[in-house]
Amino acid sequence: MINKPIFTRALIVAAIVGSVLNLINQWDIMNGANPRWGALLFTYCVPLLVSYFSGVMANGNKSASGNEEGINEQLLSAVLDLEKSLEQVERLPTNTRQNLLSIKTLLKTKA
Repeated sequence: MINKPIFTRALIVAAIVGSVLNLINQWDIMNGANPRWGALLFTYCVPLLVSYFSGVMANGNKSASGNEEGINEQLLSAVLDLEKSLEQVERLPTNTRQNLLSIKTLLKTKA
């Protein structure tokens, strides 16, 4: 179901982009502040999801999904899994919860 070459490329993109974004967003850690683990993990997950699903759609990969509805369902499932795993690490800030709710609502209306 997962396209391994695209997923591998998405992991590389997430590692690079997520690291740069974490340096920008959590610079206070360099000065001794406590890391915000939920935000730190979420910063890596967003580029991973965006890179993977854009790669699948750009390649027209039928093995990962049969149609656009399949992609929406996969993305919704990935967002729900991400939300569940982040809630276990740290209670999400209100704005992050609102953003996830907006994404889920959008995906549910398109599915």
